[in-house]
Amino acid sequence: MPTSVSACSTFAGASLPALLQRFLGGVRSTEEAVQHLRQAARLGHFTAELAKAFLLRLYVEVQWYEEAQALGKELLAAFPENGVLALLVGRSQCAAARYAACAQTLGALVERLEAAGTRLARREHRFALYYFWGRALYETQQLALAFDALRRAINEDPFLQYDETLWATYYLARLYEQRGETKTALQMYRTLLRRRNVEDLHEQVEQCLRRLRHAG
Repeated sequence: MPTSVSACSTFAGASLPALLQRFLGGVRSTEEAVQHLRQAARLGHFTAELAKAFLLRLYVEVQWYEEAQALGKELLAAFPENGVLALLVGRSQCAAARYAACAQTLGALVERLEAAGTRLARREHRFALYYFWGRALYETQQLALAFDALRRAINEDPFLQYDETLWATYYLARLYEQRGETKTALQMYRTLLRRRNVEDLHEQVEQCLRRLRHAG
């Protein structure tokens, strides 16, 4: 099987359960799957690059973010134009609280896509790009860019398919609050309380509402 940028992009961005069933249907655990993929990457079965791209996707799925960052950077050195690989690296950086690195990685991807007049093909990838970029920008106090990125992320998920959309709405409400647009922020906080709870989201929203009530 020939190795190419598009092939690595397909494997890195594909549905993990489908790929596991196709290539690793007999594995019994995450550790066993990783062992098989590491062996394939080392020995070159179904090409080392494709094995590495699949392994990167698995690392992200099971939240092995240090491994994902190291392997993703290796793959990006070989395929620097691959947007899905850059996205996986940036997502892993954000999850590891390396926000400045994430903002740089995903900001460069956004800049490259906009310069080429194109975008990532899959909606879920576009959402992830703007969400994780927006989070990183928020955490590094690049608030004007964060505001735009989070709005773009929310627009990519109009039916609230992803839990991260609720968090994007929360951080956007925080930015409205910081801009002094408290009425809009209040509306967004109250809307979030009517939607499903994710982790400690409702608790965070309640704290914001209490703060606004005390300030008023």
